[in-house]
Amino acid sequence: MHKLDIVDKPGTAKPVSTNDSGVQTAAKIATYEFNNRSNDIFLFKVSAIDEAKVQVVKGIKYIMEVKITRTVCRKKGNPDLEKCQFQPDGKLKQVFQ
Repeated sequence: MHKLDIVDKPGTAKPVSTNDSGVQTAAKIATYEFNNRSNDIFLFKVSAIDEAKVQVVKGIKYIMEVKITRTVCRKKGNPDLEKCQFQPDGKLKQVFQ
């Protein structure tokens, strides 16, 4: 029996660090889109990126498992999302995965 080297096929999704700058940017863009489409009066921001993969198909595609959590910042007034704190535990706290 011969041992074969496994070569990834083009377009195969490969694991990438959740700290990768492209992953971080993609997660922020996805959260921005979520906030724009949501009817919630509060903004959400990324609270965790649990897993990330990258796939090259006519550009770069990120496949991620991300948690976003409601912040205390309201949408009106365009606050700096990076400075927004998460909602404390209670009725207003909400997390999506």
